Amino acid sequence: MSPDDALTLLSAVAGRNWVREQREAAAAVADRCSRVPLALRAIGDRVAAHPQHSMVELAGELATDEGLLDTLEWHDPSVPGVRETISWSDKLLPSQPRQALRMLGPYRAEIDMRAAAAVMRWPLPHTRRVLERLLNEHLLTETTHQRYRMTDLVRAYATERALQDLPQHERDRAMQRWLDWYLHSAAAASRMLAPHRDLPALDACAPEVDALVVAPQDYHAALGWCARELPHLGHAIDRAHALGHHSTAWKLAVVYGTYLELRRPWQTWISVYSTATEIARVSQDRAGESWCLHHLGSAWAHLRNYDAALPALAEAIRLRAEIEDQQGLAWSRCVLGAMFLDMGRYSDGHEQFEQAWQTFTQVAPAYGTASALAGLGTAQQRLGNAEQARGRLTDALRLFDDAGARDGAALALLHLGETFHALRQPQRALDYVERGIRIRRELDDRSGIAECLHVRAQILHTSGDLDAARAAWTEALSLFDSLADPRASDVRSRLATVETTVQGY
Repeated sequence: MSPDDALTLLSAVAGRNWVREQREAAAAVADRCSRVPLALRAIGDRVAAHPQHSMVELAGELATDEGLLDTLEWHDPSVPGVRETISWSDKLLPSQPRQALRMLGPYRAEIDMRAAAAVMRWPLPHTRRVLERLLNEHLLTETTHQRYRMTDLVRAYATERALQDLPQHERDRAMQRWLDWYLHSAAAASRMLAPHRDLPALDACAPEVDALVVAPQDYHAALGWCARELPHLGHAIDRAHALGHHSTAWKLAVVYGTYLELRRPWQTWISVYSTATEIARVSQDRAGESWCLHHLGSAWAHLRNYDAALPALAEAIRLRAEIEDQQGLAWSRCVLGAMFLDMGRYSDGHEQFEQAWQTFTQVAPAYGTASALAGLGTAQQRLGNAEQARGRLTDALRLFDDAGARDGAALALLHLGETFHALRQPQRALDYVERGIRIRRELDDRSGIAECLHVRAQILHTSGDLDAARAAWTEALSLFDSLADPRASDVRSRLATVETTVQGY
């Protein structure tokens, strides 16, 4: 049923105008009933029998799968409930579709056909035929091409049956195959998004799983895969931890790092790394803890929560020094240096980038050296040493270009634009920034686009082109707001002054 029709039916059966009084909670209840008339009538019957209970309380009861089907039983035992109705379809299934229904129940979001094949240890053509049978029985829906979802009600039933019908070891092995598929597919996507960035070493997975791992063919395919599979990430980390596979848990968080930095789903970003950090800490995996603290500190720094970022980064630096992870140590110093620049602590930022650069020149490929050089150049520009900054940033750009690191090149171009702005060469400044904007658009890096537009607007405003400056700031503000990025306040303040007297060079 449509959301509106579901609410209408629920209100009619309950005998009260729940939609008007508690619309949000009523909508949540309807969704948990999968907007199925039988379930809506059952829950409406319960509400009518217990008018003292609010819809908010009922929504809370239905929030978890445990006991969901019990809650949806009719008070009249002669009337078939949701569980019994689903069981009729289940009992008509041959053995392999019945097995698939139970094995796929624990996966709460959409599941990819290749993931389902990994879980079941079946060839793709056979998996497709089995899933088609579940589709025909309305126990599964195909959301997009070769991606499937169970309704909440069917998933609750499938999970119940799995607990009763499948041995624990069989369920655990199936979950492990999915975790291996997910981890290795996410790592492949991350390598496509940023082939020059480091990832932790992964254990090999079983050959039958490895054959099903998704390897995106281009950058935008990798972005799409990460977006589709992101809803699984928190659940996957929790399940890996529950199975005792602690390194899998924290590595799942780390391999998603590039995507999280690009798209900035703040709540997920912070939650994932907070959980992964604790898992690594409890399992006494110092390398894993340092990886997760690094990413957690970076997330807090991007949110400008410096009180949370500083201790996380300081601890990452301490751990990486202890375990002699020189390359990781240098990267954590780069993140700390960038945070210091954002805080206006330019000398402290310069010091961190200087130490990172010295380390990278000894142990790392060109990308790390270029990143530290870009940070050094930016710090020097902020300290008023524009000529020195130009040299550092030019060297960084060359190294990024040689490494094919487009994200790094865009960063160097942005800061070269700022530097030539400081050198009172607005046209050269704009040229560099425009090149950076083009790369950021190609990468669909919305945060990076907004950052470049912000600098473009500053150059145009100083040059006296107020209309163009206003347009650039307006677009930057829209992008920052869409990301809930704290830099939106900086742009909003500048837009408010766009009509003031032109500064001039």
